[in-house]
This record gives sequence, C-alpha cells and structure tokens, in this order.
Amino acid sequence: MRKQRKAESVKRISFDLYDTIITRRVSDPHRIFEETALDAPNIGLSPEAFRKRRVKAEKIARRNNESGECSFDDIYKELATLLRTDLGTMSRLQQAELEKERENSYLIEAQRKLIERSREEADQVWIITDMYLPRSFLTDLLEKFEILPLVDKLVISSEESASKSAGTLYDRYLDGAIDWTHIGDNRRSDIDNAEARGIKTSWTRISHPNEDEKRVERDHSQGHSYASAMREARLLCPNSSNIDAWTIGANHSGPMAWQYALWIAEKAKALDLDQVVFLARDGQLLHQAYQRLARSKPDLPPATYLAASRLAWLPCILNSDHEDSGRIAEKHIGEDFEQFFSSLGVEAARESTLRELLTSSEFRTAAANRMELIKTYFEQEGIWKARRIGLVDIGWKGTMQSWMRTLLKDLQPNRPTPSVIGLNYSLEVHSIEDQREAYLEKPHWLPSRETLHTSVMEMLLPADHGQILGYRDSTDGGLGAEPIASPKTIAPLSIIEAMQAGAKAFFESALQRDLYEQSAPIRGYLRLLLFPNTDERRCFRKFSFSTFARDEQAEYSLIPKLARKEIIKLCLSPRRSTAHWPWPAATCLEAFPGIHRFWLRLLLAKLYICKTLERGYLALRKAVTKTG
Repeated sequence: MRKQRKAESVKRISFDLYDTIITRRVSDPHRIFEETALDAPNIGLSPEAFRKRRVKAEKIARRNNESGECSFDDIYKELATLLRTDLGTMSRLQQAELEKERENSYLIEAQRKLIERSREEADQVWIITDMYLPRSFLTDLLEKFEILPLVDKLVISSEESASKSAGTLYDRYLDGAIDWTHIGDNRRSDIDNAEARGIKTSWTRISHPNEDEKRVERDHSQGHSYASAMREARLLCPNSSNIDAWTIGANHSGPMAWQYALWIAEKAKALDLDQVVFLARDGQLLHQAYQRLARSKPDLPPATYLAASRLAWLPCILNSDHEDSGRIAEKHIGEDFEQFFSSLGVEAARESTLRELLTSSEFRTAAANRMELIKTYFEQEGIWKARRIGLVDIGWKGTMQSWMRTLLKDLQPNRPTPSVIGLNYSLEVHSIEDQREAYLEKPHWLPSRETLHTSVMEMLLPADHGQILGYRDSTDGGLGAEPIASPKTIAPLSIIEAMQAGAKAFFESALQRDLYEQSAPIRGYLRLLLFPNTDERRCFRKFSFSTFARDEQAEYSLIPKLARKEIIKLCLSPRRSTAHWPWPAATCLEAFPGIHRFWLRLLLAKLYICKTLERGYLALRKAVTKTG
C-alpha cells in the first residue's frame, strides 16, 4: 500500500538505467562492439578495427543532430557509409549488437529492493536514461528482469532529442508541484545537472569497480576478465545486509578457490589420478569450484567431498597400530572427552582412566563398528574403485591425510599411498611422510611463508557446517552409511553462507568468461589481494610484527576508536576461547560492516600466531599498542 499524501503533493522517484539498475558484464561498453565483430567475420575487419569505426559512426550521428542525441538506426546508417556496405549487412550487424547487449546485461540485485521500496513510497516511479538503444529492446530487458511492472514511465533521450548530460531532459518534466528525487551513478548527468534544477538526488556507485577489482584489472595478467567476473559476482548479491560478507566471497574467496582449483586440476592430470578427494571442512568450497570447472573439462578425474574429522576417525586410529596413538589420545580426547565417547555410545565416567577406557572391550567393539561404517562410506564415495587418489586439504600438520593413509592401509593393505595436493609446506604435490617431517622441522613461534598461505586459505574458505562426529547406518537414498554432523554456533551462519554464495557467484562468472587457465601463481595472487603495497620478500621471508603494524597504520587511522578496540579484543582473545579462529573475525564483520579489508589484514596477524607460544601473542599486542 502506498502512503496517503496531500492532493497537491506528488512524489516522483526516477532512476538512471545502465550502471544503476542494470549493468554489463564488460567494464567498457565498447567491448560489446568487439564481440559483435567476432560474430560477424564477413565484414572483413578485426574486432578492434570494427570497434573504432562503430565509435566514430556514433560520434558522427550525434554531431549531425542538433540535440546531440541519436537513434540506433542513425548510428548504423553512418556506419554503413564508413564501411561502404549495404543496409542489409548493417541490419544483421544491428541485430548481432543487440544480441550481445542482451547476453551481457544483468540486473544489479541490490537495486531491485530499492525500486520495490520506491514503488511503495512514491506516486511515480520513472526510469530516465541517456540511451540510443531502441525502446522495444529496453522494455524487453526490463521485463526479463521483472522491473517493468514496477515502473510507470520509461524516458529515453534518443526519443526526446534531449539528454541528462545537457540537462534538457530534466527540463521537459519539471513541475513545481512534484517532489522529485533522481537516483543515478553519473556525477555530472545524474547528480550535478539534476541538482541545478532543484531535483533531489542520490548518487549510487555500487556498479563502479571497487579497489580490489581495479587492482586486479591493473596488475593481473588476465586482469579484465578476472575483475569483471569479481564485479559481476559482487553485484549479484540480493541482500544489502550481507553485502560485506558477500563481497569477500566475490572478491577474495571465489578468485582464490578458482585459482586453486585450476592448479589442482593441472596436478591431477599430470599425476594421472583416478579420483580427487577434498576433505571436510576446508575442502568444501574448493570441491565446488573443481566441480564447476569439470563442467567444461570432461577429461578431469572425478572428485568427491569426504565428510571427515579427527573426532570421526579417532576411534579407528587408536584401535590400530598407529605410531602416535598415545600422543593422539592425550591431545584429542583430552579436549573432547565426553563428546568422543558419547559419539561411540560408550559410557565414560571421569573417574575411569583414559587407558582403561581405550583398552575396554566396549571401546574395541565400538571402534570396529566405526571402521565398518567408514569402509561402507568410502565404498559409496568411490574411494575403493580409484587406485590413484589425491587428497586435497589445507590443514596445518597433515593429520587428516596421515590418518586417512592409516585407514586405507588397514582396509586395503596393498593400495598405493595417496598423493597430497596442498599448500601445507610447499606449493607442490608431496607424500604424507614429507609433509609431517617438514612441519616438525619448522620453528613454531615464527611462521613460514607457506604457513601464511595455509592460513589465508583456511580464512577465505570457511565451511558452513559443523564437526563430523561419526557415521551411522542408513538406507535413505540408497546410502549404506552417512555422516553425523554437529552444527557450530560460534559464528552467525548468515556470514558464512553469504561469503560462500559470493564465491559461488564468482565461479559461475568465471565459467561464462572461460577462465580456465591458471594465469597467475597462487602465491602471487595472494600477495596481490592482501599485500598490494608491500614487498613480497619482506612479507614472506620472515614475519615482523612491528613491520606489519607499521604497514597497517593508515588502516588503523580509518577505523573508529571503539570499533578498533572491539576488533583487537576479538582477534586477540585467548586461543582456548576461540579454538576455531576464523569465527571471531566473522562476528567482527557482522558487528562493524564496511571494514572487510581491514578484517582480512588484522585476522592475518591472528593467523600467524594461532599455533604459537605466548611470545607471539605478546609481540603482536605490543605492536598493536604502538599503532593504536
């Protein structure tokens, strides 16, 4: 229901069209002309040459009209003269250009709600556009995006022989009895010229490339394609309240996972793998990126996402001859004592010693049953059929990979040892033994550059489900065993879901642009996103807390003092209370929207020290104090 107003007061809200309500998949509209030429090879011009003539024809058509406006037909009449060709060929080119415009146009989802709200508040909702494209095309486009029923009037400059850029289009519809607000993205046409005539304005720049997109377009070897995919994914966010988390997914998580999936695909083919196994939970988004990539690359080995956790596999590891069983029991069961035994159906009183419980017949029987369930689960996920498998996990020590090797050896003693494809200590395929040895050799209080990459990957690819507790018998859907998951409540799921949705939107945009080649090393891409103004050697060779703080001084000065204190408190809270360290930062993002780049960088400091001794904490606190 519209609000009741006085009879003499009429409220009008008008919108610009392109880059305010809808936009194009290309950052430069002139690229549409190049794509048109690619579909019309008979014209005898290269795409670049055709683009230059098409731009020139439009300039001539505007110059020949007193108002400076021109129609689509006017442009192509001039183009026919420039190309010295017949009007029939030009007509086919016109249709080809319109088709390219249709293919490349999409709705800025966040603006739909703005138009719907305007429909409720205003008596008139108009669209006013400086545009040469025909009315029939524009109305079809607005109908396709379900915007046309919300609009009372569509005003097109080429039909009016007047324009917003000259201000004359506003003059045609000025009325002192109308309370008029205009919304648009062009500073001169939509804001300055409207305000000069007493029209209220609202400047929207949502479609303009943000800093990350500008930087990628400028510095990345396939910058235009990646930046336009990031921008499209960001603009597809349907809910403005989730825009910050969605933007992290579209600008960071999505491109990172896509690049990583391309690298995994390359290694999987080189190793002639039969199957790629992504381990829960960090592998969830990577698996989805790989699955989308496989749509256009049928030669890739199949992939599966394995629901697994230390808690789910621990009973079988302790019931085997694993060399680290004693240490594993102390570490993992000490933290999850009750949950561990309850997931097995074993009664565990605190008075009982851990040794007594682990050697009891009740535990042995429960562990053997769990092993049978794991075997069934592996079988239905295709693990048995594949002789050569590659494990993808970005964990710290490779515990999951090591345990999976143990399980596979127990279940199939003669099968080859899986390869590990990951970032744990080097950007390469390696064995589980090498992985563990390399980790143990590293000083834990200062991170390596590989630890940085692992940390950033875990931060950018958060899962949206909880801990896998175990497995159970099931016949639903023909399954023999299914995982039992316990949802986490540490962070708002809306944040994680919005980040993942933004990343998935990027995957789809990447597919449309055929971004199938790994055009930049993963390390270089990480540096580009997170350290655009920092020397890579200084950052990755050794981490200096004071240097990091000094680099971030400008960022700190932009954050309100209260927000800064809360962020520091969240990110530097003791590890016991934030065992899953990405979540405090997600909470921080919800509490203080609009600071996601700062969130990424400050959380990076937390990642550096989340496996360190108190020395790391004290050093970072000292650096933050100096900066703040």
